[in-house]
Amino acid sequence: MSRVPLASIPALTFYKDSWTESRRTSPISQLTCIGKPCQLYQPEVVRCVNLAGFETDVVWKVYFIAAATLYIYEVYPLEQVRSRFTGGP
Repeated sequence: MSRVPLASIPALTFYKDSWTESRRTSPISQLTCIGKPCQLYQPEVVRCVNLAGFETDVVWKVYFIAAATLYIYEVYPLEQVRSRFTGGP
């Protein structure tokens, strides 16, 4: 499998009870909720749609489904998505 430029990926979808697949590393959870909001609800599905970008500088619109309700989150560059949704880079 060869590398794919991040900007060429139109969308990413992550599922709460699914695991990554890799040939070189152990599987990890696709979606882990971290922080105080997770005490109220945990998203079951998160979809990140590529709005625009070049190479690794991509702007994503983030949608998530929690308790059968669709939420549309703000638009973030990738680094802010990582920080906002994972608590780190």
